[in-house]
Amino acid sequence: MYEYQCDKCGHAFSEILKMDDRAQPTLNPCPNCKENECVQSVISAVALVSPSSIDGMRKPKQDFKERMSQIKHQQRHVAKIKDY
Repeated sequence: MYEYQCDKCGHAFSEILKMDDRAQPTLNPCPNCKENECVQSVISAVALVSPSSIDGMRKPKQDFKERMSQIKHQQRHVAKIKDY
């Protein structure tokens, strides 16, 4: 989410955009007064969200973490055998 404000009329607005598209509103006319070249991006507060709450994602269960640990341990063991 990015914040913008018009230098001419003071209209403030926000848009949810991809990072690559964040400058697009500054290239367009103000949505309120329709003036060109007056929209500027505004620094806003950062919103922190837990990864487990994004799009229904959940934290991995303990058995998944244990299995990943086992796989990592096996990979290390296999690498050591191959080295000899």
